[in-house]
Amino acid sequence: LGYSLDYNEPAFFAELDSAMSTLKSTDSIIFDIRVNTGAGEDRNALRVASYFVTNRTKAFSKKAWDHKDDGDGFTPSTDFFVSPNENSDLIYEGDVVLIVSGSTVKACEVFTMAMSQLPQVTILGRATSGVFSNQFTRTLPNGWIFGLSNEVYAAPDGTVYEIVGIPPAVLPEAELLPLSELRSGQDSWLEAALEIAQMSANTSDSSDTPSTNAGSASPSVLATTVGGTAVPTGAPSLLLPTAAAPTRIPTAAPSSTACHSVLMTSTATIALTTILLHLVV
Repeated sequence: LGYSLDYNEPAFFAELDSAMSTLKSTDSIIFDIRVNTGAGEDRNALRVASYFVTNRTKAFSKKAWDHKDDGDGFTPSTDFFVSPNENSDLIYEGDVVLIVSGSTVKACEVFTMAMSQLPQVTILGRATSGVFSNQFTRTLPNGWIFGLSNEVYAAPDGTVYEIVGIPPAVLPEAELLPLSELRSGQDSWLEAALEIAQMSANTSDSSDTPSTNAGSASPSVLATTVGGTAVPTGAPSLLLPTAAAPTRIPTAAPSSTACHSVLMTSTATIALTTILLHLVV
C-alpha cells in the first residue's frame, strides 16, 4: 500500500478484482506489508478488506481535533465499517496471514486494524508504526505548506494504537530482515508465515474429515507444531523458530495491483501477495 502519481481509482478497483479472482482458489493468502510506508486513503484499505468479510464489520472509529473551546477539543467520533465486496464471487474463504513491522504505516495500518477484527486472520511480525492520522494542512502567508496529524483512530474496542502501533499475534525470534538473513537469502518471517498458512490449511482439511475420537479435545486447546515447537492454536504471542519453506512456483501477476506467487506444498496452495495499492494522499 503506497503512493502512485498516476492513480486511477476505477482501474485500481478493477485490477484488485482481477487479482482476487485469480487468488480465490488458494487455501491461504499471505499479505507482506512489513515495509510499506505509503500514506493514502482509508477507503482503499477498506476496499481491500472487503474481499475477506461476509458481514458488515466495524473496522475503526476516528475523531479530529476541533479548535472550539467546548467539549474535549475533538469532533464527535465517526465509525467506519468494512462491507462485503459487491461481487460475492470474489469473497475469499481461506485463511490470511499479515506480515507487519514498524515500517507498516498509515493505510497499511488501517488495513491491518480492519483485518484484525476477522477470526481467519493472523498478524505476524512486530508492532506497526502507529501513524494513522491524515494530515491537517494549511498554507502560510509566505506560501509554505505545513501539515499536522489531527485525527485519533481507535479500534472497535476503543484501543488507540497511535505511536505504539498494532501488536502482532505472532512474534518471530529474528528482527526484521537482519543482515545475516539478507546475506544468506533467508527470510525467517516469511517462512514462519508460510508455516502458519500451511497449518491453517491442514486444520481446515482435517475439520472436513469425521474424527474417530470426537470428544478428545476442544478446538480452543488443541496444540499445533510450529518449527518443531508445540504451541496452542490461537495463542496470543508465539516465538517461532525458523521453519522450512515450501517450494515456490512463481506465476504471472494478473495485474499491476498485486505481485504474487502461488506456493505449492503437499497439502495446500498458499498465495503470497505483496499489495501495491497506489493509495494516494
